[in-house]
Amino acid sequence: MPSVFQELKQRRIVQIVASTAVSGWVVLEVISGLVERGILPEMAYRVAFVVFLGGLAVGFVTGWYHGEKGHQRATRFEMALLAVIVGVTGFFSVQTVRAGEGPALGAGRLEADRVAVLYFNDRSRDSGLAYLADGLTESLHERLGSVSSLDVVSLSGSAQVRDRALAVDSIASLLQSGTVVDGWVEPSGDQVRITVVLYDGDSGTEQARVTFDRPANEVFALQDDLSEEVAASLRERLGERFSIRRAQVGTRDVQAWTAFRRGQRARREAEESIGRDDVQGFIANFTRADSLFAFAEERDPDWAEPTVLRAILASRWGELSAPGDPVEGREYMELAVSRADE
Repeated sequence: MPSVFQELKQRRIVQIVASTAVSGWVVLEVISGLVERGILPEMAYRVAFVVFLGGLAVGFVTGWYHGEKGHQRATRFEMALLAVIVGVTGFFSVQTVRAGEGPALGAGRLEADRVAVLYFNDRSRDSGLAYLADGLTESLHERLGSVSSLDVVSLSGSAQVRDRALAVDSIASLLQSGTVVDGWVEPSGDQVRITVVLYDGDSGTEQARVTFDRPANEVFALQDDLSEEVAASLRERLGERFSIRRAQVGTRDVQAWTAFRRGQRARREAEESIGRDDVQGFIANFTRADSLFAFAEERDPDWAEPTVLRAILASRWGELSAPGDPVEGREYMELAVSRADE
């Protein structure tokens, strides 16, 4: 009479269960990665793990009855055993789903007063309004951040999902925000059109949408209109009364503000060029950023931010050039200190 070990070896149980485990583990790792990126809810991994355990049991039973070489008919006992395993797996999968949904019923999984302001999109053909989209986003974020009853996600948090094609509820889950503000800027004749949308983070459904047109050179009025429209929608959603302060932009010169925002975008593109090992792109964008900051500095000498950014640019250039040319690196560091002193 063969021993249990011999039976397991003869029926190739170890090989079958091991191959099932490896395949299932690969699937679990893929699902885990999607959950971490906010593409799938955390519940998906828990359900997949229950199914994984059930799959191991199915693999063991199938191997026991059919692991030997040759053809074996499925017995009634085997079919009943498999049915029990599938039933138990299904039962615990449903219980896992219900357990994951339970807290979301009634109170809501995400707090509505935690707000994520996503970077607005530029829908112009030549990306000529990208600076305006960024500027409006950052101004709106600053104003909402001044409201004590709101918990506003940092801009660095919103930047994480800037170029990622994620559903709104996935973004909300990733940023843990019950309210998501998104929008876009596009040409409208000789004006620009701003569209802003408020979403419920839990469901990803649209709660409010506002569109208005303004001349592109009325950027400060645009900021005021945008913040007031969003504030009104938030008041309706949250049932609270609060006021939005006017932005302290540091300058009332439209040309200075526009050049500064264009410079910030050029600076960001320069850093992205470094990531792509695009030296020429970096130099072009870096030089353009410094020129735009210099123009803003000239337009409004009392505005400190352009000078501060020029100091940061000089410091960055010195940091990058020092390994290859220490003398040039030192000169740029001294320039950075000089601009900072200003």
